[in-house]
Amino acid sequence: MFVVAGFLVNHATQTRQAEDAAEPTAWDAREELEAVIVQTAEAIDLHVAPEVGIDSAQACERRDGRIGVFYSLAAIKSDDELPDTDAALQTISSLWTGLGYTGSDGVAAGALALSARTPTGAVLTTIAGPGGISITGETHCALVDGRPGSSTQSP
Repeated sequence: MFVVAGFLVNHATQTRQAEDAAEPTAWDAREELEAVIVQTAEAIDLHVAPEVGIDSAQACERRDGRIGVFYSLAAIKSDDELPDTDAALQTISSLWTGLGYTGSDGVAAGALALSARTPTGAVLTTIAGPGGISITGETHCALVDGRPGSSTQSP
């Protein structure tokens, strides 16, 4: 019985290590998410340069209780009101759904809000209304930072 239990524990450990090794780093996720944010803006003909986000990893707690890191992306903001906010949000929703993201919509401070979660757990948010539009994101909580020139370990 101890041999079987030991085998199962060892197998579970090996499976977890393989899953951890296959997970994208926080930096890789940041670069991917930034590209999606730019693609989102282009889809609604919003031509605004992305703002610099917080370029240092921030600590987060994963569902399994381990400490990881994530990046926030300030991304794209415009003070200009969209000509057709509903149509723009529908375009964004279709784009994100096509990428395999799951979403929800609502109202935030008098503006329309659209959020999506990627399969890895990253979050994208668009808020659009009379004050303009913003498209922001946060990467998933990764075990490894992965930023070039940084330690590859979590903080």
